[in-house]
Amino acid sequence: MDFKLNEINRDSYDSFIRYLISLKDIKNQIFVSKLIKTRYILLGIKSGVIRDICKRINKIDIISFFKFSNNKYYEEVIIEGILLEKTEDFDIISNYVLNKVDNWGICDSLKAGFITKNLSFYFEKIEYLCSSNEEYLERFGFSLLRMYYLKTSEYLERIFELIEKKSSSYYYVNMMKSWLLADIIVKFEKEALLFLNRSTLDKWTFNKAISKARDSFRVRDELKIYLKSFKKK
Repeated sequence: MDFKLNEINRDSYDSFIRYLISLKDIKNQIFVSKLIKTRYILLGIKSGVIRDICKRINKIDIISFFKFSNNKYYEEVIIEGILLEKTEDFDIISNYVLNKVDNWGICDSLKAGFITKNLSFYFEKIEYLCSSNEEYLERFGFSLLRMYYLKTSEYLERIFELIEKKSSSYYYVNMMKSWLLADIIVKFEKEALLFLNRSTLDKWTFNKAISKARDSFRVRDELKIYLKSFKKK
């Protein structure tokens, strides 16, 4: 089965959904369901196939097309999120995260490469996300820092402040914080060690970051041994 998007209307959207359903992969569905908890129906479409679909419909008006969405299928929602990057509208993407993202899989598929055009401007918006008290808005915010703000050390001190600003009760927020800090340890050893020496970050996130850094093949053996001494008891 295939689908064509000659125009944007309810019929073309329904055709798109029928196409997604035709790609259902039971084996992968079972595998993904063990990793991700979501309110959406999982079809089990593999990530490579999803990327191909995104390429095929990349030129359409995403906002108009997904107005017909019933937000029923996991893959339907993740495709919308991936394609929203091309709108280059941070607020639209953030609103999508707030209203539709309910798991780490969808959250971590999102990108916003356009923010590299004005990192300073978007950092303030990301600060809001990281302090929002909304689980996946916060995870998305820290994910953006990890993707786009570690090219240089310019934003490190502000990132450290955000990591420490408040403790989170959300597992998936703390996990992304730990990935972010681990990446900083790998890329900016000197600055990271100074931060670790003074950090008041909660024990779980702190130790998880050190563990992830020590697992990295990019960290020299001597540093791995030294990092072990920082672990909070």
